[in-house]
Amino acid sequence: MRQKNSIKKSPYKGVCWNTQRQKWRAYVTVNGAFQDVGFYDTDREAVRSRDLKIMALNLDVPLQVFKKKLTEKTE
Repeated sequence: MRQKNSIKKSPYKGVCWNTQRQKWRAYVTVNGAFQDVGFYDTDREAVRSRDLKIMALNLDVPLQVFKKKLTEKTE
C-alpha cells in the first residue's frame, strides 16, 4: 500500500511549505515577477515577513497579519 504524502498547507496567501529545506517559504508577486522573501520555521513568521516586504515595497496588496500599515497613525 502506498503511503499518503504529508503535505503541509498554510492558510496564508504567499506562503508555502518547502520540502527540501523543511521550512515555510514566503514570496510576493510584483508586476508578474516572483520575489522571494525568505524561509522560516513557522508559517506565521513567513506571513509576517511577507507583510513587511509588501509594506517596504509600498505595494497595493492586502496585508494578512498587520491590519493597518505600520506607517499609519492609530488613534
